[in-house]
Amino acid sequence: PPVFDNCPSNMTVPAKPGANYSEVTWTEPTATDNRGTATVTNNVEPGDRFDIVRSGDEPFGVVYDAVDAPNNHAFCRFWITVVDQEPPSLTCRDDVELDADEGLDR
Repeated sequence: PPVFDNCPSNMTVPAKPGANYSEVTWTEPTATDNRGTATVTNNVEPGDRFDIVRSGDEPFGVVYDAVDAPNNHAFCRFWITVVDQEPPSLTCRDDVELDADEGLDR
């Protein structure tokens, strides 16, 4: 069967500032085969957009599949987790002044 070289490790990356995603890049793995070439397919591309992984959700699985002439397969799998590292922000309104109606107790 084919053999993958340089299969990426699992990745945890921060979301883009002010966004709920990140464009994640990696070096694509290569496959070799003792019977010649192997055809490699994958489910996503380096530089694709990945959303933040919320608590309890699974990270995104990246899969590369190499197949040789006799239809032997090898897989390279790794996980991408995009995390929110930005603290929340709060915008307050300007001071508000109200006039109380005369005769009302405060």
